[in-house]
Parts: sequence; structure tokens; C-alpha cells
Amino acid sequence: MITKDKKWAYTSGWDIFFRAEDDLGGTVFGIDKSYGFEYHFSKRMFISTEAQLNVGFGSDTEGPIIEFQLPLAIFVNVRLY
Repeated sequence: MITKDKKWAYTSGWDIFFRAEDDLGGTVFGIDKSYGFEYHFSKRMFISTEAQLNVGFGSDTEGPIIEFQLPLAIFVNVRLY
């Protein structure tokens, strides 16, 4: 889903994840919701970043695991078409 103003855009999506936990020795599986923000300099060039909300279950835990991952990087995107 993309909502767009003249310069700012918001994107979101859903993912299914599975990962092995080295420090706990178990595995985690679940879904995550991603939230992306973009700023468009022009029609072909923009910067973006993304955060995620993870909800899953681990093999070594009794309840659900809920994590929010803040944006860690800013991407510079260039459209070639």
C-alpha cells in the first residue's frame, strides 16, 4: 500500500519470518508488519527508511515475542526508467 503526497510517501507490508536464535539455542517464527517512509527529491530520486513490528513464537519461550525494530539505515534510491 502506498499513500503519496507531493514529496512524502508512506508504504507498509506484511512478511512471514523464521530465524534460528544462536544465543538461546531455539528458533523463532512469526509475522512482521513493516512501515516505510520516503522523501522524493524528484521523479527519479528519493531516500527511504523502514521500521518493523515483529510478533512471533519461540521454541524456548512460553509466550509470544513482540519486538519493534527501529529504522537502522537510510537508502538512496534512483529509478532508471
